[in-house]
Amino acid sequence: VPGARDRQGRQVIMINVGALNKKTAGAVEMVRAMWYVLHAALEDPETGISGRVVVITSAKGFTLGQFNPELDRLGLRGERCLPMKFDGVYMVFVPSFFKSLWAVCKTFMSAEMNKKCKVYAGDVETVKEGLSKLIDPQSLSEEVGGPIKIDHKAWVQARVDAGL
Repeated sequence: VPGARDRQGRQVIMINVGALNKKTAGAVEMVRAMWYVLHAALEDPETGISGRVVVITSAKGFTLGQFNPELDRLGLRGERCLPMKFDGVYMVFVPSFFKSLWAVCKTFMSAEMNKKCKVYAGDVETVKEGLSKLIDPQSLSEEVGGPIKIDHKAWVQARVDAGL
C-alpha cells in the first residue's frame, strides 16, 4: 500500500492471493512476484534500515482450486530467507474452507510467525474495524475500507520505466 504505515511506523504490504492465477503462472513465478514486492518494500529508507513490515493478505475471491501446496511451502519458508522481519500478517476475507487450509499452512511456519498471524473475517466494515486497531484507517486500501486506491499495473509500469 503506497506510503502506508501501521501504528508503529512499519510499512504495510498488501497481497491479494485471490488474484493469483494457478493456470497461467506456476508456484515459482508466483513466489518470485511476491518476493519482488517484498524486495521493493526494502527500497523505502525506513524499511530498508529496520526491515520491519506488516502484510495484509486478502483472500477475497480465493478458491480451493487456487491452493497450491508448493506455493505455500516456497512462500512461507521465505520468512527465514528475506532481510525482513514480518511483525504481523493479517489475513482478511478468508473463505469458509480456510480453517482447514490454515491448519496445513501453519505446519510450514515457525511458532513465532504463527503468533503474529491474525485472521479478520466478515464484511468490509468488520475487517476495517479489526485492522484499524493496528493500522490507521487512512493507511488502508480501498479493498479493506480505507481511502488508498491500489493500481498494481501502474505500480509495475512505473518500476519498469524506472529500470527497477
